[in-house]
Amino acid sequence: MRRTSTSWLVAAMIACLGVLMVMSSPLAQADPTRSVVIVGLTGEMRGADIHVSGQAETSDATATISGLAVTITVNDQSEGTVTTGDNGSFEMTVPTTGQPGDYTIVATWAGDTNYAAAVASYHLSVAASAGPSCESALTLTLDPVAATPGAIVSVNGSLTCGATAVSAAMIDLTSTYGSIDAMVATNDDGTYAAAVTLPEDASFPSGYTVTAAFSGDGSFGAARAQIAGTISAPPSPSPQADQSVAPSDPVASQSAEASVGTDGGSAGDKPKTSAIIGGANMALLGVLFGSVAILAVVTLLVLGVISHRGKRLSLNERRGFGTSFGKQH
Repeated sequence: MRRTSTSWLVAAMIACLGVLMVMSSPLAQADPTRSVVIVGLTGEMRGADIHVSGQAETSDATATISGLAVTITVNDQSEGTVTTGDNGSFEMTVPTTGQPGDYTIVATWAGDTNYAAAVASYHLSVAASAGPSCESALTLTLDPVAATPGAIVSVNGSLTCGATAVSAAMIDLTSTYGSIDAMVATNDDGTYAAAVTLPEDASFPSGYTVTAAFSGDGSFGAARAQIAGTISAPPSPSPQADQSVAPSDPVASQSAEASVGTDGGSAGDKPKTSAIIGGANMALLGVLFGSVAILAVVTLLVLGVISHRGKRLSLNERRGFGTSFGKQH
């Protein structure tokens, strides 16, 4: 009888210990009301890819759940796992061929000891595109085409569809050398502008290629343009005049001093020489005018003497004629 009581006591203690172990396990501590639901699961075509997004939250919608690994499948093909963010949201881009048809998107949370498993699905139907309404034309120019290292080259062009300018279209620009704005939008008149900055240490002569691409949309077809530029040598610096003073040459100095008497003096004596020459010229003019005046006076005197002698001769002739005439009669 005593052994039976002892056995029951041991069995009861073991049972209590087992209950305590079960209650302390993570599974026993899990809150069965904290199940997970995936809400807002959507998928949309972006180009040839499917953009998938959604959010994980508690079933009572009281809180979002972060850090959950959600597996995405498209048409029963696993596309990978994405982790929910701070607000429980997740997104993934699934590459496809872009072919029209039906796509079934499934997001699955496998569950753990804290949150129950969850699954959600979304059906995406992609219709065949009617295609662009017209073909696009894309132009591309460089200014200058030939540039030097470190230069900034202007890139300009336009996007048109027939006679219609295509505005607000995104043009993807790339260059095989140098840096360039990756993406620019066309203006209201269809034009766009960017710039290529060539490296300062660019090798020359060399070349590079700039490419502009428009991916197209439902209204305008895709277009692409390329242009080649060249990198040439920078201009050589202009030679600087030698400003240094040459050492004096005694022989040259003596020659210069000796030449003063023949070439009108040194640069410092030029004002004196000019004054002397001016005075000499004035004196020469005075002599010239004086000579002319003397010559005029002499001429007048000579003419006066000649005139006087002529008058006396005429008077004598008259007197001689009278005397001769008296004798004859």
